[in-house]
Amino acid sequence: MIQSIEILKLIGIIASASTLITGATVYLGKKLFEQYLNKDFEKFKIQLEQQNENSKLKLEKQLESYRADLNLLNSQQSQLYTKKAEVIEQLYQLMVELHMAMLELTRTFKNVSGMTEDEIKNQRDEEIRSAAQAHNKFFQFYRTKKIYLDKKACELIDKIKQQTSDAFTEATFRERFQTSPDKYTFNLAKEAREKVEKDINALLETLEDEFRLIIGNK
Repeated sequence: MIQSIEILKLIGIIASASTLITGATVYLGKKLFEQYLNKDFEKFKIQLEQQNENSKLKLEKQLESYRADLNLLNSQQSQLYTKKAEVIEQLYQLMVELHMAMLELTRTFKNVSGMTEDEIKNQRDEEIRSAAQAHNKFFQFYRTKKIYLDKKACELIDKIKQQTSDAFTEATFRERFQTSPDKYTFNLAKEAREKVEKDINALLETLEDEFRLIIGNK
């Protein structure tokens, strides 16, 4: 009986010890697992921070690249606008000079009192020469700079060129063919004058409006 009691006590002690060991093992395992989790979390945190930093650097590089592209585009647009304005300024000046020369060439009544025939002829030759030079200067410049103009402006200038060429041909018919003044040459001169004063002038006004739109001076 005593032995049985002792055995039971021993079993109890062993069970208690086993429980303690098991508890200690569980506690230790829990602590080790917590440490593992903590280490793993720190590792994950470091990785995440590194990824965030890399993403931030990548984004900053992209933004810097976008800013550089935008600045380049703005610079190009600014240079293009400046070039357009310069071309239009020179083209408009040449256009006005041509129109004034054509008005003088096709003017019907001129004060020639007191002038000799040679002086009248020389004056006429100078009018023809001035108109021809103004015509060539304007359209030579236009041909080399038309890339800076929009299609509508080019279409208007092409029409002006055609009308001006026709008016010049009509106005100088008598001089080119060395004919005497008659009704036919008078009508040609009249048609040339009407082209310059009405048709070409209307086209020039439309072109001026188009130039204002191009340079932003509405």
